[in-house]
Amino acid sequence: MQLSENILSRRKALGLTQEQVAERLGVTPQAVYKWEKGLACPDVQMLAPLARLLETDMNALFAYATDPDEVELHALIESVSRSAVQTDGMEAAFAEARAALRRYPASAQLRLSLAIVLEGALLARGDAETEKQREIEEMYRFAAASDKTDVRDAARGILTRRLIQKGDLDAAEIMLDTLPDQPPQKWNYRAQLLKARGDLEAAAGLLESRLLGEASGLCAALSMLLDMAIERKDAAWAETLARTLEQTAELYSLWKGSAVSARLEIAIRRRDAGAAMAALEEVAAVMREPWTPWEQPLYRHAHFKKDGNLWLQSMPEILRSSVWTDAHYAFLRDDPRCAERLKEIFGAPDAEA
Repeated sequence: MQLSENILSRRKALGLTQEQVAERLGVTPQAVYKWEKGLACPDVQMLAPLARLLETDMNALFAYATDPDEVELHALIESVSRSAVQTDGMEAAFAEARAALRRYPASAQLRLSLAIVLEGALLARGDAETEKQREIEEMYRFAAASDKTDVRDAARGILTRRLIQKGDLDAAEIMLDTLPDQPPQKWNYRAQLLKARGDLEAAAGLLESRLLGEASGLCAALSMLLDMAIERKDAAWAETLARTLEQTAELYSLWKGSAVSARLEIAIRRRDAGAAMAALEEVAAVMREPWTPWEQPLYRHAHFKKDGNLWLQSMPEILRSSVWTDAHYAFLRDDPRCAERLKEIFGAPDAEA
């Protein structure tokens, strides 16, 4: 991007108007307008204050190297993930994230990845701290203005979900309308073309990646329906959905944790201690088993990002923390026999450790 585009995208990502930028820098709104249109450049003495106001640096403002390479991105996200699951580790995780963004202030991919990890950690802890959520929201909005299609669309999809959760449905619909409608059969034609050219490896990889995506989508739909069934206290519907979810995960060689967690959720809602403990033991066992799509025979030709499953690494600690702190599990903690078994499975709570 050119300087003008960077000024415009950073201003919008921060939710600032041209008038606000002008006021804080002591210039006219017309000057800011000309900067963003490429009709004029800021004076040299104005560049440093402008970069600070836009929460970036001179390198990023002038579109010099802005993204960490794949190895460094993986290392940064893994480090933040590990900090986030530690007891009282959220402050350290956010501090690491901020430090990473000071190094790469214009990296939309880094902001998106960090926001996903931090939001997941807060959700697992049941932490709704407004200031941290606001910081995560800004990361998503920055990524949503990216010129990289995959990053932009991913961020806008997440923002749509967050707006729905907030009840801001009109804004969610506007955001949803910015997402592209993919031609439903384009992947099929691409696979046929690769096969016709004799590149069976690439054709199989494309089809397997699509299969994994479609299967994951099926499980997401079943999980959402299961939430509705539980909310309506429709036991028969919930049982059918949980069973279907488990069968789908097994059929398509997906991670088993989601399906087992469905049975756990039903048992918890019913306050069925026996079923809940059985499900918890199975969930804990599943989480200890490493799972990656490229190790599944069904997807052996597909290519995946090696950091795509980093979130799985943090799940055991997140589950352990939830068991000892979440109100949903209180009836198990209050039962002496269940509490002892929980200690055997997850270890003693931090207060006793």
